[in-house]
Amino acid sequence: MSKAKTTSTAPDLLNTVLPAVFSLDVIIPYMENTTEESWCTDIVKTKDGKNCLFGHLFDLGGGKLYDWFENIATTYMVFPVNDGENPNYQQPTPKQRCVAYLKDLQSGKAKTTYQLMDEEYERYSSTK
Repeated sequence: MSKAKTTSTAPDLLNTVLPAVFSLDVIIPYMENTTEESWCTDIVKTKDGKNCLFGHLFDLGGGKLYDWFENIATTYMVFPVNDGENPNYQQPTPKQRCVAYLKDLQSGKAKTTYQLMDEEYERYSSTK
């Protein structure tokens, strides 16, 4: 599947010029280099230092990276992947599921927040 073309005036956040850390080319290898034991489900960060995808993003680039990524994939899109509730990502661990999801976002197989919003707008507009 190729990357979906967006029709809105929303920024193309996958291609926007931002600090180097604001890139899936940086985020994916970072996530691949985390340990399986550093991942958790059902919460962003635990008291003993475990993280879901968003916790790891925060560790990598702070709140600004976390906010930027929310425009790529919202928490409502990520939590089901991280927690094993998305039928498309049934790998055995949160890390493996999230890395697969990030790679799908990068390749265009999984759609970004704005791409899905554009599709919904098109569906809505076509019913008028």
